[in-house]
Amino acid sequence: MNHFPLFFDLKGRKILCIGGGRVAGRRVSLLAHYGAVLTVIAPAVSPDIHMLSDEHQVIRRTMQLSDITSDYFVVLAATDDSEVNEAVGRRCKELNIPVNVASNHHLCDFYFPAVIEKSGAVIGIVGNGVDHIGVKRLKEKIDELMNDVNID
Repeated sequence: MNHFPLFFDLKGRKILCIGGGRVAGRRVSLLAHYGAVLTVIAPAVSPDIHMLSDEHQVIRRTMQLSDITSDYFVVLAATDDSEVNEAVGRRCKELNIPVNVASNHHLCDFYFPAVIEKSGAVIGIVGNGVDHIGVKRLKEKIDELMNDVNID
């Protein structure tokens, strides 16, 4: 794996999420916490996404490739249909938009990290895109270690 960790200020950055299920809900909730301006396109949405609909744009319909424009800082393809996700990934590559394809880590320009925000620090953890349980266990151990640390 040759991914370099970067931390961006997302405040005011436009992010598009195609898909409205559980995975999409977790991801957009986290991005909203960090100030992103979100657009979610999906025929149906999870409770997490529904809760964001007052502050962010939630479009309840099937995605069209023309929805993906160079206006977006990044795009998340998080539907339960790998063909749709891959089409989103290809469109983003054409437009040079960084994309995360939830169903295929080989198509991702970036991985979505497990995040710990504690004691004045933000820590992002990614694995190889396959071992999500291992990343979750590592996050829990680091989170526990952070109880005795204060960086403020």
